[in-house]
This record gives sequence, structure tokens and C-alpha cells, in this order.
Amino acid sequence: MRIGTLGGTLVQANGREFVELGDVRSEATWRGAVDELEREGQVEDRAGKGELFFVIDLGYEAVDNLGLAWAACGDSTQSARFRACPATSRRNTTHDD
Repeated sequence: MRIGTLGGTLVQANGREFVELGDVRSEATWRGAVDELEREGQVEDRAGKGELFFVIDLGYEAVDNLGLAWAACGDSTQSARFRACPATSRRNTTHDD
């Protein structure tokens, strides 16, 4: 759920609030994250108001793939918010030969 209020933007999922209250950078980051999920076809805005999004098949596939990436790193809990293993394996393009 993404809702704009007089106090800022709220981004919530499963009862968790992602935006840090009063932090405009955090608001921008999480608004962008929701926009990216929609652009990538992982969620859909069924009401057409840009507030309530539903995860669709591609989104669940991405979650499953992310879980596999964490498991390959030895983290089967997937509880960490930001860890380097999956991102490093995808973004690290330098090789020491």
C-alpha cells in the first residue's frame, strides 16, 4: 500500500511501514521501489489509484528466486533487509584474473 498524506508518503506491506517518518529521501526511495515493481510487472494496481497494489505471478517468482539466492549465501531465513550476497553476485562485474 502506498498512500500520500499531508505528513508524507506511507509505504506498507504485511503490516510493516517502510518509509522513515519525516525522511524525504526514504520516501523517494520507497515510492521508487513501488514504481519499479509495477513497471517490472511484479505488482498490479487493480483500483487504478496508485495506492493498493497486489503481487502477481511474476512478483511471486521474483520472491522465490530471491529466496534461492539467499539460500545459496547460507541465509535461509531471508530476514535481513540489506545484505550484500545476492546484490554482489549480480552487480560485481570485475574479475581478478
